[in-house]
Amino acid sequence: MATIIGTMKRSIDLSNQRFGSLVALRHVGKNTSGTAIWECVCDCGVTKNVAGSHLRGGRTLSCGCLLRKAVTTHGMSKSPEHNAWRAMIGRCHTPTNKRWSYYGGRGIVVCEAWRNDFMAFYKHIGDRPSDKHSIDRIDVNGNYEPGNVRWATQKCQSRNRRSNVFYELNGMRMTLPEWAEHLSIPEITMRKRLKAGLSLDQVFSQSHLRHHGFYLPDRQLLKNSKT
Repeated sequence: MATIIGTMKRSIDLSNQRFGSLVALRHVGKNTSGTAIWECVCDCGVTKNVAGSHLRGGRTLSCGCLLRKAVTTHGMSKSPEHNAWRAMIGRCHTPTNKRWSYYGGRGIVVCEAWRNDFMAFYKHIGDRPSDKHSIDRIDVNGNYEPGNVRWATQKCQSRNRRSNVFYELNGMRMTLPEWAEHLSIPEITMRKRLKAGLSLDQVFSQSHLRHHGFYLPDRQLLKNSKT
């Protein structure tokens, strides 16, 4: 059971606990923000002072040797795939990153298997298909982990934003542009129908729905939702 050290501001005792390749040795003080700082020893023998919150949150897992090893052993340190991996880790695990508030700040992390192992990430994701592709999470609220990461174009990613409105029909859930493309109905026509206050089954006209096998009996309404 964790004990508390200090008298002014309580700190969790991390003594002798392991965090990745680091083992916390002793509490050495606090930084200007009042965060507890711990002296740690890495498996490679190097000592490093680390914020306790970074240890407990999985943001710091070594003295830096794991990242250096990853960069120097695979020969892909300047590749698009490696750049994507570094950027992914930065926005999730570096609070000073300009995009951290949208990722790490929301609790999104890179899975432990990928965080210090570029090749594990690369073996899962493969080569970038083109210079128009970048890393995308299938579930925009999920972590960077196997099964939730893919290469995607900007067009695909723009349709996967948290702010998008989705329309669901017969188990298919898509944005309005995707439905327009799927049903061959001009998107502007659908938007005008929505603005006019028509019900959703009127927005997705019956003639087009029948043509594509999506007949709605009894004027069943489509459901809309936000992620």
